[in-house]
Formats: sequence, structure tokens, C-alpha cells
Amino acid sequence: MTENDFKEGMTVWLNEGSVPMSLKLKTPNNMWRCTWFIGANVKEWDFLPSQLTNEAPKGASVKDESDPF
Repeated sequence: MTENDFKEGMTVWLNEGSVPMSLKLKTPNNMWRCTWFIGANVKEWDFLPSQLTNEAPKGASVKDESDPF
């Protein structure tokens, strides 16, 4: 997947694995602002397109509440 294939609202993961995150917007510096939940708390961070994938990591759980960092 290339960075041009990403679209706002798409579900993505970090390449090395993470909780599912939503692409919120593309920033002026060509990063993607992602949002995700840890319990009832919304988290948000900017990632390079090269750090993201639209393929769920093996064994990924939608209910996984770990932080992607």
C-alpha cells in the first residue's frame, strides 16, 4: 500500500503491530493523524505513512486495549 492509498476514516495499524486506529486527517507535513481508544480514553498521534498498514497484524484483537507505543 502506498501513502496515496490512505484515506480519512480508514482503519490502520502500525507495521510492527498495534491496536486498530482510524486515520483522522493528513497533516501539512504529510503525516497521518491517527486516533484510537484505550478503554474509554481517546488517544491521538501523528505517524509517517511508512509506519502504517491497512493489514491487521496476525492475532490482532479489536478489543486489544494496549497502547501502540
